[in-house]
Amino acid sequence: MLHLQRRVRRDREYSPPTVGELRSAVTDGLPESIDQMRTFFADRIEELQKRIRGSNTDMWEAYWVDDRPRTEPFCRNRMIEHISGQLPPSIRFEPERHMPRQRRADIAAIRDTVGLPVEIKGQWHRDVWNAACDQLDANYARDWQAEGRGAYIVLWFGDVVRKDKRLRRHPDGLERPETPEALRQMLVDRLPEERRFQIDVFVLDVTRPE
Repeated sequence: MLHLQRRVRRDREYSPPTVGELRSAVTDGLPESIDQMRTFFADRIEELQKRIRGSNTDMWEAYWVDDRPRTEPFCRNRMIEHISGQLPPSIRFEPERHMPRQRRADIAAIRDTVGLPVEIKGQWHRDVWNAACDQLDANYARDWQAEGRGAYIVLWFGDVVRKDKRLRRHPDGLERPETPEALRQMLVDRLPEERRFQIDVFVLDVTRPE
């Protein structure tokens, strides 16, 4: 019955792509829809992760000051700088994007009438485990340009010296994850199952090299 319910839901929510969306997909063009923007944004995050971990310019240093992580706004601005230089002119990453109910998303990835809201949390934030649901999904994904979609990013600094900058304990008392991949899966598991198709979760590894 659960499998049947999921299939019925997918069939009901499916909408065929427009001509513009098909043209964009075939030609590897710019995103024409919110779901294409999700894919575009995910590619940018994946590319940024590769550069942070593999750059010979020690890009990870931008997220640290001495032996402690920098603040969330500072890290967000560095992310925008690191990504924006590789964006086509028609796409912009806008910080502190105004959202419904007088709220502001950390970033919105925008092109024309498509706008993907993005919420960013440092691993130490008190709402790190709940922000994808209580903040991003509840407030930002309802924006008319988002069409129920959103992206959630947690900055992973690992087991830092300062205890107040370490990952918050899981609300259900589960063991702390040991890797960014494990943290991502735990965050996805906290999303309602019906929202996991529309809310993307990323964990950006900015740990200091050993």
